[in-house]
Order: sequence, then structure tokens, then C-alpha cells
Amino acid sequence: MWIAAPVVWLSFAGFGFWIASIKRRNPGEGAILGLLLGPIGCVLEATFRERTSEEIDQEREQRQQEAQERLEEQPQLQAELQAEAAKRRKEAEAHAEIVRIRREERNARFSAWFDRAIIKFGWYKALPEVVQPIVLGLLFSLPLVGLLILLLRGLR
Repeated sequence: MWIAAPVVWLSFAGFGFWIASIKRRNPGEGAILGLLLGPIGCVLEATFRERTSEEIDQEREQRQQEAQERLEEQPQLQAELQAEAAKRRKEAEAHAEIVRIRREERNARFSAWFDRAIIKFGWYKALPEVVQPIVLGLLFSLPLVGLLILLLRGLR
């Protein structure tokens, strides 16, 4: 019984759709009336007058005219969209250039510090070339390892 009631109620949407298409009205209107109001919606759709072929032709012509107007507006809209896209592209390129310059400046500052702090020391140059990258790796990784150890001890 509980399964049959929704199926029967949904069938009224189909009946409303069918009645509206016979009356040459919008089938969506009939389906919505049938779905929302059930048998009363189907009766309402059946009492609406049938549209004449002149009304249908007028509506079709109006839709075609609106479609034609949209087609005529489309090149202008496309030109506006392309102009907006070009503007955004220029802004993005300018932003990327600023970011690139900042990155180069930051890298130059780091390189200068690295040269002063690490390479200029005699002990680093005294190391064999094979050991130099290992020492650099340890210099960079030891603070991170220490931080991880502190964090993991704090979790216990």
C-alpha cells in the first residue's frame, strides 16, 4: 500500500503531461499540475482551453525572433568577453612578472647570505667536493629533524 500510493500519485504527473499535450499546451505545465495537485491538477489541465494553431504559430514566431535577437547580440557579447579575458590575461601576466621579480630578489638575497655564511668559510672549502653537499644537507635538515623531534615528544 505504501509503495502503491507514490506510484499512483506520480502517475497523475504523467496524465497531466498527456492531457496538456493533447490540448496543445505546455506539457511541463500539465506534469507540474498533476504532480502537485494530483487528480485535481489533471482536471484543471483538462478544463483549460485548447490552444489554436494561430496561437502556436505566434508563439513559435516569437521564439524564433527571440532566438534571432540572441544570435545578433552574441558577437557583441563575445567581443566583450574576449576583451575581458584579454584584460584578465594582462593582469595575470603582470602579477606573474611581479612574483618572478620578487622570487629572483629573494633567491639573490639567499644566495648572498649563503655565500657569506657558508661558502666563504675556509672549513667548507677545505672539505672534499664529495662531502660538501652532504654537509649542506645536514645543515639544512638538522633543524627540521630537531623540530620534528620536539613536536613528536609533545604529542605523547
